Amino acid sequence: MPITNIESSGPSVNAHKTDDIDKLNVSANRNKFLSKAIQQARMAKKMSQKDLASKINVKIQVMGDYESGKAVPSGQIISKIEKVLEVKLPRAGVMPMAQGVSTKCGAAKVGPLNL
Repeated sequence: MPITNIESSGPSVNAHKTDDIDKLNVSANRNKFLSKAIQQARMAKKMSQKDLASKINVKIQVMGDYESGKAVPSGQIISKIEKVLEVKLPRAGVMPMAQGVSTKCGAAKVGPLNL
């Protein structure tokens, strides 16, 4: 029986896999940036993970997971952290600018911004 080529009119399965991997990589980078921003802001306030966890009403282990990037806080938790630490943290869908990049308003900053 002869083998025939079957042409596909739609995108290949490999293209979908590549798109999914790209989305995961972008998401992982955002989570990593958020986790580092939380940790830096907490340390700038000279607070322990235990102190911050207590103030936002989460377990210490969960706070550690947020800072290590193993867990991603909800928008509500991010708002609580911002209020306690008096900073603005990055949100989903917003990628930070690189440090030292000039803008019309001045130099961009990486990390939490003091309000």
